[in-house]
Amino acid sequence: MVVLCAVTNGYSKATNDFNGDGKSDVLWHNIVSGDIYAWSMNGTIINNISALSVGQDIRWKIVSVGDLDGDYTSDILWQDTKTGVISVWLKNGTQVVSITTFEGTNEGTKWEVRGAGDFDGDGKSDILWQSVLNNDIWIWLMDGGIIRANAVTPLGKLSGWEFKAIGDFDGDGKGDILWQNSYTYERVLWFMDGVTLKSVAPTISTGSSWLIIGTGDFDGDSKSDILWQNIDTGMVYIWLMDGYKIKSGGMTATLKIWRVQDIGDFDGNGTSDILWYNTLTREFVVWLMDGVSIRESALTTRYDKGSWKSIPNGSNTITLFNTGTRFNDNGDGSITDTLTKLQWMKNADACDLVTWDTAVSCVPSGWRLPTIQELYSLCNTTGATTGLDTGSDDWGYCNGRYVDIASLFASESVENLRSYFYWSSTSSVSSAYMVFGINMGDGSVGSDFKSGDGYVWPVRLGQ
Repeated sequence: MVVLCAVTNGYSKATNDFNGDGKSDVLWHNIVSGDIYAWSMNGTIINNISALSVGQDIRWKIVSVGDLDGDYTSDILWQDTKTGVISVWLKNGTQVVSITTFEGTNEGTKWEVRGAGDFDGDGKSDILWQSVLNNDIWIWLMDGGIIRANAVTPLGKLSGWEFKAIGDFDGDGKGDILWQNSYTYERVLWFMDGVTLKSVAPTISTGSSWLIIGTGDFDGDSKSDILWQNIDTGMVYIWLMDGYKIKSGGMTATLKIWRVQDIGDFDGNGTSDILWYNTLTREFVVWLMDGVSIRESALTTRYDKGSWKSIPNGSNTITLFNTGTRFNDNGDGSITDTLTKLQWMKNADACDLVTWDTAVSCVPSGWRLPTIQELYSLCNTTGATTGLDTGSDDWGYCNGRYVDIASLFASESVENLRSYFYWSSTSSVSSAYMVFGINMGDGSVGSDFKSGDGYVWPVRLGQ
């Protein structure tokens, strides 16, 4: 999801602009330490890396970024994953100007923030909510840390439809909402005027192989466009939009091991650009865009993300099951996977970051390290292991798709699931010094050296 920060004359291309220079920055949140850092971008170059906060309580999750007070610098919206309470950080550069916490204004974790956008065109980002119980839609019209108005949309429930993005698709300076049907893969646009739904329009259906990666104004016409990637071929495609109509489009590249990390105007020229991450080499590359053409491309840095997540994370997350219903809490420190009937320890971080040898010995009595098949089953909507190849040490994604397993399980009864590598008990086919594991942050599966670091999520057969 890419959230566009609103300004008075329409939607700014400079998302996540924390220093107010008109260029998008990249916001990082370490979900293990709680630290928050920002890359201040200047085209393809990282000008500066600054700490916005250190040691933030990890039960708080950054759910969106936007300019809530209209001062042309981005603010941060948090949600407590345990209580559902919302907190707004109004920022000026690296400084937190004020913190406002909203208690008693929602139904706890029954409501989730989908994103922020300027729905009424006042130059201040508003907040879009959706109920995880009945799919009602709720918009808060914001003035900094104050809720000016809120309403449930007239259409009420949206069962079977997934939120995809907020953007100004018709260029009226007000945020619109892009939805996708979970079963038919139809897409529709809601054109908004504050909390009023002006009209609904369908877009062309593309089938299940094409993922909406994000939105941005790639041609500088003040109307949001759509970035796609084909999960089978890796082909990258852009739709240049005019309302619900596709003005034009084009393929930019075919990239199988690259994932979009962020979309924003990194050089401040008024058109959106793309930050890519190579899942194997750990390289970050910026594409400076001109419509569907790559004007310039350059390596920005090489860095292993580990437990760091960019906000918003441009890589599209595949929803593989209805979260909140996969595990049953047994009340004894264990949870049962309703698909496989395996019992997992409720605490998914039993030993901290450890080597494989330590992982084997630190597992509590009555538990064991899972096999790679058991870990892999968490990626699949049926709990199956279709697509797993233990005959190769090469890294790949669960079912060929990027899957943020840790985020998907955030609404489950699992505790302390890290977006990082987890050990299995399954040995490598080529080396006695390597074993298989899975990265819960992106769903990548492969083998790593036993001397490396990984987390431990113990399992046992159902009792």
